Amino acid sequence: MRILHSEKIIFVSKPRCASTSVRRFLSSRMVEGDIAVDVPDHDRNLHPHMSAFAIHNWMQAHGYDPAEYFTFTVTRNPISMLWSYFNYFQPDHRSRYNFSSDYDAGQRMDFVDWLRTGSLGLGKSWRETVPSFISESNLSPLNLETHVCDPSGRVCVDGIFMIEDRARLEQFLTRRCGLEGELASRNQSGAGAEIPAIPADAYAHVLRQFPLESALYDLRARAT
Repeated sequence: MRILHSEKIIFVSKPRCASTSVRRFLSSRMVEGDIAVDVPDHDRNLHPHMSAFAIHNWMQAHGYDPAEYFTFTVTRNPISMLWSYFNYFQPDHRSRYNFSSDYDAGQRMDFVDWLRTGSLGLGKSWRETVPSFISESNLSPLNLETHVCDPSGRVCVDGIFMIEDRARLEQFLTRRCGLEGELASRNQSGAGAEIPAIPADAYAHVLRQFPLESALYDLRARAT
């Protein structure tokens, strides 16, 4: 997450969606007083992947008007994003991840099984800031709504960029921040491996959990 008071920009960092690359890109423009959060900051109640709504609430509580800022995020085809997340955090047979203290590295979950039955928690400070359909019993905490919508489902960002349209994102950053050059690619888990075939039921399950991305990428349920 980045808050550049100097540029009137807020970057909402969505996991496995080039967030590391964008954060590093923006860091080169930061000056004293700007805010960078790459690990949880419990003292200030800030998190690297907190939602736009939560960031705006935090800013208002600290005397800033988020309406004066351009808030944006970067998203990704949800199937590709989930494949990257799966490879990076390697869920075990109980959908616990390699950052968990009780993770069982000896029993990894299959990707398709994870799409069907995997789950992900929400930070306790986030539970009241996301739309009601977001559930800790599935993978919906990774969706776009979790990061860009308020509890009523209203979109709270000014710009949503697609990682697949890298040129548009780079042009925006150049125009807005005067930064030249290409975004460096980092943390490309699963980039060199082919995504396994996904049965129709698992595919439809993903689409139900990722409605905004499904519309953005024009994804449709499959018969087989």
